[in-house]
Amino acid sequence: MIEDLTALVILRKGDDRSQDPVVSPLQGALPDEITPRMLLSAAQDKTTIRKFDKKLAILLPAGPDRWVAWLFGKVPGVTDLPKIAERVAELTQVILGATTPSNALSADGKGPSVVQMVLDRLATSEKRGAATVHQIIADAFVEAGSGALAAVGEVRGKRVRNLRFSDQKLAAMADELAHFCSIRTGDTAAHQTVSTDDMNEVSLDAGLLADMAGTDGVLFDLPARTSGGLAVLLLGPVSSKPLAVDIAALRRIALLSQGRRPTRSLRKRLVKWGALAGAGALIAWLAMPAQLRVTTAAIAEPREAVALALPVGAFLDQVEVRVGDTVAAGDIIATLRAPDLEEDRASFALQSAIEEVSAQSALAENNYAGYQLAQQRMAAARDNLARVEARIAALRLTAPSAGRVVSAVGAEITGRYLQLGETVAIIQPEASFNVMLTVSRVDAPLLATDQSGEVWFRGIADRVWRISTETPVTSTVNPQTGAESLTVRARITDERQDALFGGLAGFAKIDAGETVRAKVLGRYALEYLRTKAWIWFGLSF
Repeated sequence: MIEDLTALVILRKGDDRSQDPVVSPLQGALPDEITPRMLLSAAQDKTTIRKFDKKLAILLPAGPDRWVAWLFGKVPGVTDLPKIAERVAELTQVILGATTPSNALSADGKGPSVVQMVLDRLATSEKRGAATVHQIIADAFVEAGSGALAAVGEVRGKRVRNLRFSDQKLAAMADELAHFCSIRTGDTAAHQTVSTDDMNEVSLDAGLLADMAGTDGVLFDLPARTSGGLAVLLLGPVSSKPLAVDIAALRRIALLSQGRRPTRSLRKRLVKWGALAGAGALIAWLAMPAQLRVTTAAIAEPREAVALALPVGAFLDQVEVRVGDTVAAGDIIATLRAPDLEEDRASFALQSAIEEVSAQSALAENNYAGYQLAQQRMAAARDNLARVEARIAALRLTAPSAGRVVSAVGAEITGRYLQLGETVAIIQPEASFNVMLTVSRVDAPLLATDQSGEVWFRGIADRVWRISTETPVTSTVNPQTGAESLTVRARITDERQDALFGGLAGFAKIDAGETVRAKVLGRYALEYLRTKAWIWFGLSF
């Protein structure tokens, strides 16, 4: 704010009232729109703050009919005014060459100051409680001429405690004074002088207090709510001497006399201790043992299944089942036809009939050798016919045992030619499943057989199944893509697995022992650092 100083002058009344005030510039010059008479009209026997258009003037008494006027180019915020007024008062004393410390003399300069009075009385006082100290300070303010009436209390948070008065007639206003301190205490300290002749919307409550006490003004000095401390209200003709420094000293004296340090706000203390407690709890939590779990992708597959494959190449005639159907032993799964086998059957049947006729003709002609040869050819034809009949019968596929169909060719491809050995359907005798787990190379060293865990499948979000690993980590190559991956096969150990079917995808967690929680949470970062440390520096840990 000092950098916004426009002019610094010493203002003195003229010898004759009709004369203009005498102005002695110390720095800068008064602007044309602000005349010496305007400044003189605002001057009083105490520090005065006035706003002229967009400029701020602070006038401080410097002797009989003499003032030091500070003119600033802009008007600061209301909360900044007390600090600016205090700073200006200190600089004014330096400029005028004042050598007497502010806490050595009273307001009228004829006796000890309020600070000296308080120190002298505390030195001989047997009691130094808050109420006693506040009473001593209130009495000292009046005796030092700082005000006609004084009220002193202590701000703690939003409350004012141990409020004491220099005159008991203020006791009738105790509630109003305490309420004023409560509503005026904010995040920053407040130091302000208000006259009943110069009340505005901001200072109305302070002026009303002075009017209720029968005085012409009030000076209040309140600490910040976060720090707390001494609250001072001076009513009556307030001393022209700046009191902010004295009150700041008394605030520290009050704390020392009661054996207390300046209070830190409850919020800050709670935040500090909460942060320390949280940090300690976090360290303890990270140092505690925790279960190390490896997360992997999982695919469900039947534990036991029977595949129905074609004994010969044939055309699909009809599919009787769909995936998910339950079948009994002997139920028809699909029927197929093989035209070449049907032709062979007809051919062997005809050949058998011809050979039978030939045998009868040879017997009638007493050709025993021809009869024997015909019988042999007829037996061969019948054997061939039986084999063809068996192969045709095999084209009627039936369930070898009861179970559930987990795979089947679609009925919509009826008439397609199926190759020898091609699977028409797969039947699972019982609802028992394995899961194929795909693990990362970082997690692979942690897995072994007989490790327990659980698996969760997409689409079945209301439960998980317990699993147990059955194989070590194995390198597997996908025959379709050629991609290599590390896999582990695990068995689902829960009894009821009716809701599952082959191909379900999800995620599994495998318990891989215990270690400190910090290592569990930072395992991948630690593995990365270990790798880089070995590559770059040859370090192992």
